[in-house]
Amino acid sequence: MKGELPTYLLGLLGILLFIILISFILIGLTTGSILGIGETGSKLAWTSAFPFSITEYTFDENSLEITLKNNADSLLTLKSIILNNEEFYSYSTTFEPGEEKTLSSPLDLSCANNLYFDANMEYLEYTDSEVISHTQKGTNPLVYNCG
Repeated sequence: MKGELPTYLLGLLGILLFIILISFILIGLTTGSILGIGETGSKLAWTSAFPFSITEYTFDENSLEITLKNNADSLLTLKSIILNNEEFYSYSTTFEPGEEKTLSSPLDLSCANNLYFDANMEYLEYTDSEVISHTQKGTNPLVYNCG
């Protein structure tokens, strides 16, 4: 009878540690904080962004190629994209509703510990059909798993 309470508490501690571990893994999958496995979460977040979504992106160590889609029901004109505190794209490009276009630009990136790298999407500047300027702030980085 004397050994039952410590055994019971040890079992509860094991269950608690298991729940914490699973929570940590699930949070890491969506934020990219565990071994760079956040590419899926990053792509999921950007495909649901509005009014511009990023439907696909690819990195190499010298450039970034992104495919943007206009999810609004009106014509939008992309003016610039600021990425990692630098101007990534600065050409006036129009997007019809639902239209996708692929943009490419040089970008100096390197893999952190050969696992992943990310680019901090600061914001996109665009005008709508009434030529009113807007800014779409990036809420998630673009994460890419290396090799």
